[in-house]
Amino acid sequence: MAPWQGEFQNGWLDLVALRYALKITGEINGLALTNLDRLQNFNEVKVCNNYEYFGQSSLKTLEKYFDVQTDNHSHNLIINGLKLTPVDKLKDYVWRQEITDILTECHPIYETLKVNASSFTEDYIQYLEQKLNVKILITSHGPKARDKKLVGTLTE
Repeated sequence: MAPWQGEFQNGWLDLVALRYALKITGEINGLALTNLDRLQNFNEVKVCNNYEYFGQSSLKTLEKYFDVQTDNHSHNLIINGLKLTPVDKLKDYVWRQEITDILTECHPIYETLKVNASSFTEDYIQYLEQKLNVKILITSHGPKARDKKLVGTLTE
């Protein structure tokens, strides 16, 4: 391990970031869902569906970069992540810094899923397919090839 990496860290699935990754990737056939063996040891699994923004930027500034919805408490919820960035802005450091500054003033909003050991994988797949609008095609329950399963099929 390189010295700048620090201790190994892991966290809950961030659907805001994943939705953005799916947007910029374009159309995909499906996803592989890995590390399910680690999740089955928990009684609850959390998933980040939204970010709550606590900074000072105006709603107009937030809407420039994010799909935003205001809640009843006058906090701004950033939903569905970043809007697609125009190609000419990808190398614009001011543009990128503004996005970074906004994201550092956000907190994840987690949805807690109860884990039922007997149906966890099926329930989690169904939940993620519904939230992401994409099929889960492969699951992985461990480090070996035999721990991988084809669970979906490609449709055209």
